[in-house]
Amino acid sequence: GDLKVFSKFTGGKAEEQEEKPKAAGSQNRQPEARSENAFVPLQALLYIDRIPKIINRKDAQFPFRNVYVAFKIYGTGEKVQTETRWKTNTPYFDYKLIFPISMDHLVKMYNLPFILEVWDKSEGSKDELLGLVRLNLDSVPKAILDPETEEINYFAINPNQYPILICDEAQPIKALKGGQENGQILITLAVGTALQVNCYIFFSKIIFFS
Repeated sequence: GDLKVFSKFTGGKAEEQEEKPKAAGSQNRQPEARSENAFVPLQALLYIDRIPKIINRKDAQFPFRNVYVAFKIYGTGEKVQTETRWKTNTPYFDYKLIFPISMDHLVKMYNLPFILEVWDKSEGSKDELLGLVRLNLDSVPKAILDPETEEINYFAINPNQYPILICDEAQPIKALKGGQENGQILITLAVGTALQVNCYIFFSKIIFFS
């Protein structure tokens, strides 16, 4: 139940600029506007709570599943997964992950959802894909990107104490073929600055350190 932090930035614009020495008498000048490449690092907070119920196996003698959840860190090819919960159709994961969100990721969020895969681990043959969970992320760039310039609107971020909450409820697990619902999974996903994410962790019902 420990919190995992994925710290690798990919495709972002969060490179630090070398600080230039201040000219004499510059202490009283107004701060300069942010450059086009300035970017306040954002984070995504993912919490996979549990699956209240998932379809039984077809074999009546062995109806219980060995469930795990796999996904790619958003905008990267890095695939991670939860631990497997053995012989249960109501698995409790208590899985937590924080990973960085770059400027490139924000633009992709208009059209690219966050996808989680729910699997049944086989003890002798190929694992079975039970279904996908699709989380639309377009609410994030719509809230914090200027529609004309596609730059961060810092006035939309800074006043908020908490991150943008994408979901905090049960989401359907849908079969890859046919789209039927094979179960539900309780997930929290939020995007914001490190301060906003930390505030959410502090005040939320989720226990992030044990």
